[in-house]
Amino acid sequence: MDRRWLTAYDPDVPQSIEYPEKGVHQAFFDAASRFGATTALVHSDRRISYSELAAQVTAFSRALAGLGAGKGSRVGIFLPNVPEMVITYYAVLATGASAVMLSPALVGPEFAGMAADTGFDILVSFTDFMPTVAGAAEQGPRTLIEVGGSGAGAGTALSFSELIEREGPEFAPPEIDAREDVAVFIYTGGTTGLPKAVMLTHFALIANALQLGAWVDLRRGQPVVAALPLFHSYGMSTGMNAALFHGATSVLLQGQGPGELVEAITRHRVSLLVGVPATVQSLVDHPGIEEADLSSLECCFVGAAPTPGVVRKKFNRLTPTRLLEGYGLTEAVTAQSANPAHGESKWGSIGLPFPDVEFKIVDLETGSRELAPEKAGELVIKSPCLMKGYHNRPRDTAKALRDGWLFTGDVAWVDRDGYFYVIDRKKDMVTTGVYKAYPAEVEAVINSHPKVKESAVVGLFDDFRGHSLKAFVVLAPGETMTEREVADFLKANLSAHKVPRVIEFRDELPRSAAGKILRKDLES
Repeated sequence: MDRRWLTAYDPDVPQSIEYPEKGVHQAFFDAASRFGATTALVHSDRRISYSELAAQVTAFSRALAGLGAGKGSRVGIFLPNVPEMVITYYAVLATGASAVMLSPALVGPEFAGMAADTGFDILVSFTDFMPTVAGAAEQGPRTLIEVGGSGAGAGTALSFSELIEREGPEFAPPEIDAREDVAVFIYTGGTTGLPKAVMLTHFALIANALQLGAWVDLRRGQPVVAALPLFHSYGMSTGMNAALFHGATSVLLQGQGPGELVEAITRHRVSLLVGVPATVQSLVDHPGIEEADLSSLECCFVGAAPTPGVVRKKFNRLTPTRLLEGYGLTEAVTAQSANPAHGESKWGSIGLPFPDVEFKIVDLETGSRELAPEKAGELVIKSPCLMKGYHNRPRDTAKALRDGWLFTGDVAWVDRDGYFYVIDRKKDMVTTGVYKAYPAEVEAVINSHPKVKESAVVGLFDDFRGHSLKAFVVLAPGETMTEREVADFLKANLSAHKVPRVIEFRDELPRSAAGKILRKDLES
């Protein structure tokens, strides 16, 4: 294979990396032993050193083991970006159990479906999310641990803080097969448009963390902000694994908007910002941003969707900081390519494949023929970060993973310098910020309403979010509804990012001769 992209690497980026065969938790503990007194986490006015964090991870892992967590079991993590999220994540893995990462945006029916799918025995939930958990009692875990409360007001819920204090007895460290054992389950969507759990191994997570660290030169004490949810693979890999394995300081945001982000950058002298185009948009549009001191920023890594040209120009006027656009997907943990931190950065490109990652473009018809540069086809990836598969979805797994390659479903091309460009999506999914929205899932909910005959959902371009959704709804004969009624129904059954921003009623939907709804006609 012609790996022409290697010649465009920054001089300090290795072409290959040696990845240790160990558990993710062990990689964290190794880092904690090296960087003990260095600040690992900053959250509001709270600072936690590596030694302090490791001690709390150890204490909670003992508590979890005492509750039955161990190899073969699963623990749900239903937490926002708080230090307890980081503690729980590494503690779960230290027991040998797998972590099921759950979005704080989930509503009752979604939570219930995921609980039934992965069957986690223990759930660690934030106090504010307890009503969602209570609404799915039949599918709920046998053990519930509450973060942010005493546990007294949540029925049988145990208190996180009390479990940390009690610690529990030591337990024998689990034997981890890094390449085979599943560390996390993270929900995404696929060709059917319905969420499914991606299984990521310890080896894949460590490999991605080391790739990211090498690409942006993560180092001890470096203040990093991942303006992303930590339950998501992008936030998990950048805000936890990559940052903490390299001794950096991860500054956790509470989700209070661009003002909080600007304050974090200026107050903590943040040098690496990781986010999505909406992160950059909110930053450049923040009132008074021209007076803010952004001089500490060295690099801004952006993924999940292309950054609009107007946003890039505003950012470049504000600061000389390099804006690195990259590409990734949950099926390969997260970022698998990016523009160089110091070398040539090409606007509109997803950059160069990371060390030990191979990209190639194959024909759309068979997926078996590699195409020449500047020819569009499907992007396929070979990487140490590839998923083990989709949980309980062998057919979907076989379709996505073929002969060691991940078929991404994205249409792309490569230039003669080895820079790749994504130009379209074979899948119907729509990127809204860091999240994915799947039209089939939204349509299924709309169509479940007794007043609705049918519906179609399409992507709607939005400079701020990348894309949002628009729903076309056909009502059953004689029925009436308002846009607000439809939106309220969806908000009760879907996460906020899946609720269409625009709802339009139609008498009928355009169809092909075969009777299929023509979404492209609705998008035009």
